Amino acid sequence: MKALAGLAACWAGLVAAAWQPPGHARRSVKPQQLRRSSLVQETAAEVEPASGFAYALEIKQASPELSRRLAEVSGEDTLEMLGYAEQLQRSTVYLRPSARRAVRFAVEVAYLSHKNQTRRSGEPFVTHPVAVAAILAETRMDRDTVVSGLLHDTVEDT
Repeated sequence: MKALAGLAACWAGLVAAAWQPPGHARRSVKPQQLRRSSLVQETAAEVEPASGFAYALEIKQASPELSRRLAEVSGEDTLEMLGYAEQLQRSTVYLRPSARRAVRFAVEVAYLSHKNQTRRSGEPFVTHPVAVAAILAETRMDRDTVVSGLLHDTVEDT
């Protein structure tokens, strides 16, 4: 739990004030839109389970709990996480490459942190932080704000 809290806490002090341009209409993002990206063409059987996790080594070193969850990842889980990652990568094209890598790392941490959690509707819980991050990205927030949107429930829910 301490290692997981450490992963989330490294972003806690970095959140910028959320500014929304005047007259900007906020578009809601439906969880169904985040589930599976049209760019992800593989089937679960074709994917090596943890191969899609670009930051697997960093996650294993930082958190024993997330390392355990990473070991339990299936090909289907990997495809689901890649769909969320691709959604946010498209939404954050305005960010520098290093910032986009931080968002990808946060997607992986958020996905593993909320693995096997569901909302009352039956949707995977991770759709909520991904939707929050997508809204923040649509308003062109900075890296730390988007990452905070992804990680805002990791400490209290895991």
